[in-house]
Amino acid sequence: MRWQNILLLLIISGSSILAGCQAWFNRPPVAVIQAEPTSGPAPLRVNFDGSASHDPDGRVASFHWGFGDDSQTDGVTATHVYHLAGIYQASLTVSDAGGRRGRDTVEITVRQPSEDYRPVKVWGSWGAGEGELGHPRGIAISGAERVLIADTGNDRVVLFTDEGEFIEKWGGHGSKLGRFSAPQGIAVGPDDDVYIIDSGNRRVQRLSSTGRPLGAWEVEGPGDPYAIAVGRDGSVFVTDRGAHSIYKFAPDGQLQARWGGEGRYRGQLSRPSGLAVAPDGSIYVSDTGNHRIQQFNQAGAAIAEWGSYGRGEGELSWPMGLAIDADSYIYVADSQNSRVQKFSDEGTPVAAWAVEDGERPAFPCALAVDGEGYVYVLDLANSRILKFGR
Repeated sequence: MRWQNILLLLIISGSSILAGCQAWFNRPPVAVIQAEPTSGPAPLRVNFDGSASHDPDGRVASFHWGFGDDSQTDGVTATHVYHLAGIYQASLTVSDAGGRRGRDTVEITVRQPSEDYRPVKVWGSWGAGEGELGHPRGIAISGAERVLIADTGNDRVVLFTDEGEFIEKWGGHGSKLGRFSAPQGIAVGPDDDVYIIDSGNRRVQRLSSTGRPLGAWEVEGPGDPYAIAVGRDGSVFVTDRGAHSIYKFAPDGQLQARWGGEGRYRGQLSRPSGLAVAPDGSIYVSDTGNHRIQQFNQAGAAIAEWGSYGRGEGELSWPMGLAIDADSYIYVADSQNSRVQKFSDEGTPVAAWAVEDGERPAFPCALAVDGEGYVYVLDLANSRILKFGR
């Protein structure tokens, strides 16, 4: 039997040697990053592609990305937005079924965004004629590149092209559906319907994209409903300056939540005006009387706050209108400072520019941002719209 034992030992040893050789000769996979673009001003959206990665002995089993700013994800491809200026080392780590890894890196250079916002178009003047406005307080952009204005003093909605050409007007004074009394806030929903704070009638009106009345609901209480925003799911949010509160309505107008209350602590409000819904669903509010911005979740819990009274960078004086772009930058109508301030979603000041008109004082009360990054500012004092670009 000795020769059988020797044969068994040889077989076991051979298998071990073969397994060891296979492990020894298992070459690591090769990671290859393709990134576009690799430099530009913030916010910089970079598309990453690892599909050129390969394994000499088989196939790549997993892809892991690190973007150099503590963000990570998995997948063959990835997209990442860099919000702050800096030099980042993005990396791709690939692994094979045997656990061997390969790694590649690419340098991403993010420059400071241009702070040189300049007016590229200005239109409007006080009056009731075609293209004129009566101290308007609300502005919104539709997907059809139309600028919609809540023309408060004229009890109507006025539509312009994004170059300031008059299109049409809706409404007129009255209480029937499709008529208004001192309309203030205006917003466009995900279905392109238009929502209006019909403040004199203490209600929200919903119109089609062509101005056809679709319905309305009351905003109860003795307050002062002012601004409106619509989330991606159709939820409607309204600020009430008199009640120092925020209301959340279902798409059919049913009240779902209310939060705030007068005060200075986090979560409390003082004459809140502008509000906007971020891509992540959180709600940013101009806490006007407290000279700050507050962030809430959908249930009304306060998440963050920033700002204090003043004229310096990041300081605010009676902030009103709010808008958020696709990259989650927040634009604030810093009304009594006659300027617009731009912040990151964490409240870091990014840019600021004056809203001026020679010797006439300006009072930016509302604003909107289109898909190309142009900022439209409503100047209440001069009944006009200013379109800013870089």
